[in-house]
Amino acid sequence: RVLLDFGMQTTEDIESAYEVPYRKAGSPLYIELHRHLFAPESTAYGDLNRFFDGVFDRVCREGEFCTMGPTDHMFYLICHAFKHFLHSGFGIRQVCDIMLYANHFGSRIDWDLLLSDCRAIRAEKFAAALFRIGRNYLTFDPEKACLPACWQSIAVDESAMLADLLDAGVYGG
Repeated sequence: RVLLDFGMQTTEDIESAYEVPYRKAGSPLYIELHRHLFAPESTAYGDLNRFFDGVFDRVCREGEFCTMGPTDHMFYLICHAFKHFLHSGFGIRQVCDIMLYANHFGSRIDWDLLLSDCRAIRAEKFAAALFRIGRNYLTFDPEKACLPACWQSIAVDESAMLADLLDAGVYGG
């Protein structure tokens, strides 16, 4: 309703579509509203929604905004990047977003739970490679983010992922 009141338009049925795109006439503004974090009908990713059951019981306030708690949000960022990586690739911007988030909210992330959830979807090495890229090439500070040894000890060579990210550009190919 807020987006429509702002003059944005959509061609989708906002009550049933999983992904509702909004555009502002005469503006480059484009917003996608997802009714679920992952398309429930997807055989590949629909099951990821189960990790976010009860997410509304774990929300936190950031100023005037209510948002997912830091652990849920970090896991979502990793899952979202993982989904794009497996489908069509993703770019360095998503890695930057994840590193900035980890640097800022790391002390509030339950890193053990995050590792357990990443292992449950077989994405722990993927996530560890992201953190390695962040540490070696971006501004990720494992100490500031309170990244525990269990994450830092995951053996992974991030070079192939970094090459793929750089080839994919800012957003991915």
